[in-house]
Amino acid sequence: MAEKTAQSYRKDIIWIILIGVCVRILFTLFFLGSGFSMKDARQVYPDSATYIAPADSMLETGRFLNIDGAPEIHRTPGYPLFLAFCKLILGENWTPFTIMLQLLLNLMAVLLVHAVLHEIGVGRRGVFGGAMLAALNLHDVYFCFFILSDILFQFLILAAFFLLLRFLKTAHFRPLIGAALLFAMGMFVRPSGLYLPVLLSLILFGLFLLKRDWQWGMKLSALFLSVSLAPALLWCYRNESVSGFAGFSATQSSNLYAYHSAGVLAFVNGTDFYQEQEALGRNPELTALRDGMTLQQAETMLAKQILTQHLPVYALLMLEGAGLILLYPGIFDVFRLNDAFAIYLSGVRAIFLNGESLLSRAVEIIFQPFSLLAGLNFLILLALLIGTVSGMVRSVRGAIPRVIEIMLCAAFLYFLLVSAGPNGYGTYPRFRLSLSLFQAIFCGIAIAAWL
Repeated sequence: MAEKTAQSYRKDIIWIILIGVCVRILFTLFFLGSGFSMKDARQVYPDSATYIAPADSMLETGRFLNIDGAPEIHRTPGYPLFLAFCKLILGENWTPFTIMLQLLLNLMAVLLVHAVLHEIGVGRRGVFGGAMLAALNLHDVYFCFFILSDILFQFLILAAFFLLLRFLKTAHFRPLIGAALLFAMGMFVRPSGLYLPVLLSLILFGLFLLKRDWQWGMKLSALFLSVSLAPALLWCYRNESVSGFAGFSATQSSNLYAYHSAGVLAFVNGTDFYQEQEALGRNPELTALRDGMTLQQAETMLAKQILTQHLPVYALLMLEGAGLILLYPGIFDVFRLNDAFAIYLSGVRAIFLNGESLLSRAVEIIFQPFSLLAGLNFLILLALLIGTVSGMVRSVRGAIPRVIEIMLCAAFLYFLLVSAGPNGYGTYPRFRLSLSLFQAIFCGIAIAAWL
């Protein structure tokens, strides 16, 4: 019986691989037929240049410098190292090679969804359903075609969770250390993962505390935390040495000041989001503070003052931003290369940022071009959200014997929180990539329960 079950799972894996490969080949043909070029891969998203420049600098000078030749403190070296490897292997043809590797990593992440669900033991239908959702996720496949860090980050974080699951099932040290190293690599690819090991180590300690073995739990949590965070602390020291900035990534201070603070002020003052952004850039208080501290320290100080003064508004707008991540972007970016649809996306974003009530903005969007596609997109994302919530609820019911599912829930909520932002900041479609594979796992758990 066990052998027959194993054969069934192997057949499911073959089907998932075949369908996943076919979808990615068809998507590639569609993209190339739509006029996509390797230049687009490097230039459609402005962030791409900020990854390419440090990669070139490492290859040419051995130093981690930005496009201006100064020490890079906004980007961390994980993804630029990946690009440097691609450039070292194929030289001028590095862009298609990078895209191919990202498609492969995305397909491997799909298999990791299958592996995690199988290890959790949700049943064959749930395992197959969750993995198939991941395989058919065109939004994630789309981002494989651009020089952006999200696909590599997705793979590393899910691989880390798989090893963490193996540790919880076997109690061996090596999977725990492997998971910690993968989490460390992930935070160097995208700094948004910096504090996730802290949250997971607390859950791990709580598990052993409930088992009345707090000393062993403290040792394991300390081991996991030290291995995952030690490289980040060394990078903080490097940043302070080269620029005076003592943090892991200066992007956090920039986001708090230029996006979060601007969003709150636009809501409070009834003004335009971009108008408030420009005003913050010219803020004389920022200029005055820079005489005694770094730009990042000044931005953080002023942002904390603004957000603290308007804390209820900030919390409300963060909730709205979280909702927009889950229900707004979806498949929209797949058609961004189409000029008419790009104009539509700009119009929708302008509506979301105009400061009116959420209901009035939703009604206005209904009467925009492509509203039928927007409605279909909303229904798909709503169904995924229902499956996600259902899967999360069923996960936490298991309590201690299902601690990995509690960790998965915590990671989903963590990325939702750090990605959300006020007044449209949380609508960036890229932020869904931190959540999409977790959604596939929770939907797999829900499918197993429903069927």
